[in-house]
Amino acid sequence: MDVQNRITGGSFHGPVTLAGQVVVQPPTAPPALAGLPAAGPALVGRDAELADLLDGLTEHPVQLVTGLPGVGKTALALHTAHRALAEPGLLPGGVLFLDLYGYDPALRVDPHRALGSLLRALAVPEETVPEDPEDRARLYRSVLAGHAADRPLLVLLDNASSAAQLRPLLPGDPRIPVLATSRHTLGGLPARILDLTVLSTADAVAYLDGALRRTRGPGDTRIADQPAAAAEIAELCGGLPLALAVVAALLAELPNRSADAMARALRDTGRRLSRLTGEDLAVRAAFRLSYRQLPPETARLFRLLPLNPGPDLATEALARLADLPEEDAEPLVHALARAHLVEPAPPTTAGGCTT
Repeated sequence: MDVQNRITGGSFHGPVTLAGQVVVQPPTAPPALAGLPAAGPALVGRDAELADLLDGLTEHPVQLVTGLPGVGKTALALHTAHRALAEPGLLPGGVLFLDLYGYDPALRVDPHRALGSLLRALAVPEETVPEDPEDRARLYRSVLAGHAADRPLLVLLDNASSAAQLRPLLPGDPRIPVLATSRHTLGGLPARILDLTVLSTADAVAYLDGALRRTRGPGDTRIADQPAAAAEIAELCGGLPLALAVVAALLAELPNRSADAMARALRDTGRRLSRLTGEDLAVRAAFRLSYRQLPPETARLFRLLPLNPGPDLATEALARLADLPEEDAEPLVHALARAHLVEPAPPTTAGGCTT
């Protein structure tokens, strides 16, 4: 009798015995490809960026969203992934998600541990995960290539702090898109970079209004009732979504506090960061993690920035402020810009930055 054996319906990792029929030892657990965190509230002021990233999933193997702490990189990446999952046929394999905690020394996930976690999420049995880093990376890329053949998926890597942390986790297969986020501009990666900026005043006010109405109900019109105070809050928060989220949480906790009262509280520059602290949100803490990544000379220059009376500062003035030759100060400024702790001035302004 002519016996034929076929395996269909996916990729399998484990021994296969041929004996008239195929016996497959399945993985001990299903792949964790549906564990994407919730996207959170609707995005405000990010329609163009969201559309750009969605289009890029089929055009660019690796996309990197960068920006200063609290600007909303993770929220944008999660919304992009959820929107892509809702598109029929775009990501039939789901999403492989991992938070790398790149800016928290206590939680940071090194590439070796990250590869182990990703392989287990792909249902590779624990006992077959190699200990050698190169072997792990080869197996990871091979398993992903198997998925790409029949059920393409998205790899979402959040909070990478360096190219060294991210590079071993890239699939290497252009059929598998990668979406990553970082506070640093990781120019050494083969990635298309999207720099995420703060919200405009109008979008920031819409963010506050929407957040309060979601929390307290449509009857909470404090933002709409005091538009001048709302605009001032948006500007005092610098259009930073994290700061706006803290303000919205504080207002939600105190339903009798007006937008005008909140604006008055935020005018105190000496206490503003302390006021921008909620139960589990804090602007100071977010920036502290980025500051701790800076080398000593760069950190010293960052500490000197508040001595400048305005938001704009030329590299020459920075050099004098730090008592350094201009050619020594310039690389430090570039390092702060890569970390998104300062913003390069527009092209019309020579050699400057915005703090």
